[in-house]
Amino acid sequence: MKVLIVEDETPLARAMMTMLKTSLGWHDIVVTQDGQEAWDRLMAETYDLIISDWSMPRKTGDALLAEVRQHEKTRHMPFLMITAYATKDRVRAAIQTGVSDYLVKPFAKQVLVDTVRRLVADALPVTPAPAPSTPATAPPLGEQGWESRAGGRRPDGQGLVALHTPSPSPAIQKTPETPRGLQRPASPSQPQRGRAASSPVQDNVMHDVVRHFKSGATQLPVLPEMACTIIAMLKEEEVDFPALEKVLAADPSITTQLIGLANSSYYSRGGGRHLTTLAQAMARLGMKPMLNHVFTMAYGGLFKVEYPLFRDLLARLLEHSLATGIGAQRLAWALGFPNPEGFFTLGLLHDIGKVILVHILADMSREQAGITMETAQKVFKTLHEEFGAAWLTQWHFPPAFTHVALYHHALSRAADVTVELQVVHVANLLVRQLGYSLHEDDGTDLTQVESAVALGLDAAVLRMVAEHVREYVEAFKLTLRV
Repeated sequence: MKVLIVEDETPLARAMMTMLKTSLGWHDIVVTQDGQEAWDRLMAETYDLIISDWSMPRKTGDALLAEVRQHEKTRHMPFLMITAYATKDRVRAAIQTGVSDYLVKPFAKQVLVDTVRRLVADALPVTPAPAPSTPATAPPLGEQGWESRAGGRRPDGQGLVALHTPSPSPAIQKTPETPRGLQRPASPSQPQRGRAASSPVQDNVMHDVVRHFKSGATQLPVLPEMACTIIAMLKEEEVDFPALEKVLAADPSITTQLIGLANSSYYSRGGGRHLTTLAQAMARLGMKPMLNHVFTMAYGGLFKVEYPLFRDLLARLLEHSLATGIGAQRLAWALGFPNPEGFFTLGLLHDIGKVILVHILADMSREQAGITMETAQKVFKTLHEEFGAAWLTQWHFPPAFTHVALYHHALSRAADVTVELQVVHVANLLVRQLGYSLHEDDGTDLTQVESAVALGLDAAVLRMVAEHVREYVEAFKLTLRV
């Protein structure tokens, strides 16, 4: 590939050149210092990809992008914008001008390599306006009606994480790529099975939600810094206790919540002495469970929104996520699986797609009336699995997490029904019976559910897990003040 790097910071330009050479084997790379020099090069030579900084002398990156999109020779060239300032207005301006993707400094080597590889593989025409006629390659909706964008592989290896994009028209128009952090996921080789047909009104709502998502109009939540720190520590074989204590002590809110949780009836069992320090709380909670608690506390910030209707809905979603997480953990413990604490995070994040959708719906409700709880439930039913899998891929979670997000409601659609998926499926149904769900209990006998049968779960184990779930959720709700 022939790549044009436009960057006035020489060390960064050289670093990107080295990353592309060592990771992708690309050696035909030209570096320019500003947008004007880059434009002169583009007019004189042919390139396959542009990587450009935003703030530069003579001609800025956004001005270069505008010229690239207006000229016949360069109009369809992938354009990756890099900036240190990812403000909402700047992101929106870049999308409207037709940027292919967007990275914020500083970024990891693998993030740059993955983004560049995807942009080149896609090689989609990128224009600010939709095509005036139906592309010959656009499949009809209902057959393969999917917007394509390369992202993470589905855990079953059969295609890519998918975001179904309902549309009132018979064909799907390609739109400018969304910036990194507002990505839509990629298309699978086959559309999902088992979806019920939707009404035209419902399709319009879905279309608006997806369009809102892709336009970048909603500032979607990002994984909090503390949660990212805990994820990194969870990957270590051994966690440095003093180092972790130092990290946690820097956050008074989490420190207070951990001490409160350690003193709750769930952990003290009514007979333990009252703890007053973080070190004492960490010792009582245990290292791995405590890491899960810290992640949950940091992650809880995503469940906050200003709009009253959705504020209450997010509180219920957090309650449901907590219940499913501890339910999955206790089931794994009862079944003798290694590292049962790992099942907690799988259950906690299984419905993250609904959280993402609530943020979008709350933002849309400021501009359009009629978005109700019923509307939210319809949107959840159609889109939350794909949105959740996409966002977990964006956050670089392991494939097991996207697998659970995609198939926890319908195991029959999964090519590989893993024990993780079965455990979360049972936990999700169990907490519904306990009232920790957006759905009413339908009286299902859990001992007869296919996943429970496969795991060998009986009524006694399910009752024991249910008791733990109820006690834990009530203790944690008091700690988080849900």
